[in-house]
Amino acid sequence: MSAGMGWWLALLLAVLAALVRALRRRGVKQVPAVAEAPGASSSRLTAEPHMSWSLDLLRQLEWARVEELCEGLWKARGHAAVRQPPGPARGAADIVVGEPGNADRVHALLRCEPFINGVAGPDQLEALHRAAGEQAAPLAVFYALAGFTEEAVQYAVGTPLQLRSAAELFAELCALPEEPQLELLDEITYGDYMTPSCPRCGEKLLRQHGIEGRPAWWGCPRFPACRGRI
Repeated sequence: MSAGMGWWLALLLAVLAALVRALRRRGVKQVPAVAEAPGASSSRLTAEPHMSWSLDLLRQLEWARVEELCEGLWKARGHAAVRQPPGPARGAADIVVGEPGNADRVHALLRCEPFINGVAGPDQLEALHRAAGEQAAPLAVFYALAGFTEEAVQYAVGTPLQLRSAAELFAELCALPEEPQLELLDEITYGDYMTPSCPRCGEKLLRQHGIEGRPAWWGCPRFPACRGRI
């Protein structure tokens, strides 16, 4: 292929990619394709397309999408960022961030909590702080979209911990150039971004009715092979 043909092909692919992103933002409602298990309640919410980031959107994200968003945010800043796989062996940090140009050197540890988990307390911050010390990370960032207790705020004083609520995460997203913002928006809001994922295997959970007055819960559709639940 000639250099001229290669240039035109690259341009065509870029235009097609932009068109796909635009159609996703303007398209129809996104309905999850995974069928409910027999006997389970239909609990998956239909996701509306979004044209831009908002606090309301951030508060709707399930835990795995919050992690994916924070990972993508730091990558857009030029860092190597790696999410830790789901499972019981996961530590206090959800994401390990490397230094720009030196991915093997830990720059920061991230912990990400969705809005539905409520405010974060000092015990959660202490676990991340301890993990940062063990890995010699100069920075630890705790994203708790519902905010923090007063005790947690006081605990962070004088430590390498930085606290980020939904408002601060929103500000960080708005500080990105427009193109990375929109690319992240497409990635995070594609498909079912509200139903929680299994903390053990990553599959979308199913809402189960409690028996004999017990509260409802989220269970893994792969049960009994996977016993993940929330």
